[in-house]
Amino acid sequence: MIASFERGETWGWCYIHRRYFELARELLPKRRSALAALFGRLTAK
Repeated sequence: MIASFERGETWGWCYIHRRYFELARELLPKRRSALAALFGRLTAK
């Protein structure tokens, strides 16, 4: 299975069943904000 990483897109694709589907919001991967990503890079050792 794959899912879109574009903001606002909620589609997914299942290779086994060869079907597109809409993901529920609670199943979408959590994305970090740009600020959180920057902070993570600055504090990484």
